Amino acid sequence: MQTYYGARDLLDVMDRTTYHAAQHARQLMLMLESLGISPDRPITMEQLKGVPVPEAAWG
Repeated sequence: MQTYYGARDLLDVMDRTTYHAAQHARQLMLMLESLGISPDRPITMEQLKGVPVPEAAWG
């Protein structure tokens, strides 16, 4: 499939979309925590094991 970053197969696009969304969900969770709001079900690094997200939330 054609993407803004070149031609990719659908599996690559779905994989990238999944880890991209996971990274942003983690960032939103950390923003809530910085405001004193505890997420109901926080995302843990254990849950992200094997997902290619950077160790640093803003990295």
